Amino acid sequence: MQLEEAKTIVAQEELNRWRNFVARGQPIAKPRIFALSDLSQNAVVETISGPLQVPRHLTNAAPEWCFFADDLPNANWEHPCRYLVVYSDGSIQSVDNRVPPNSTANAPIEEVFPFAL
Repeated sequence: MQLEEAKTIVAQEELNRWRNFVARGQPIAKPRIFALSDLSQNAVVETISGPLQVPRHLTNAAPEWCFFADDLPNANWEHPCRYLVVYSDGSIQSVDNRVPPNSTANAPIEEVFPFAL
């Protein structure tokens, strides 16, 4: 799977998530989302507190890409964030965390979209 296809999948998933919160009347910050790494060679993401093992997929689909969602972009760390794993079948698994990626081991490839809604 190419990065552009993974970005489209993540964008749609995050937009739906945000709309669900708004529809329920729950306040939610607009996250900043970054493409981190191609997981096809190594299914481990380095965070500032150590490695984060990518979860196995129920159907054994291979992990392809990892994205980092900073859910409170104006707050200091440690605060809620998520690692979004896109699998070869197009599914996404979200892994909740409280620390950002290690920038030397997992330098962001690019910001996918500053949530402009």
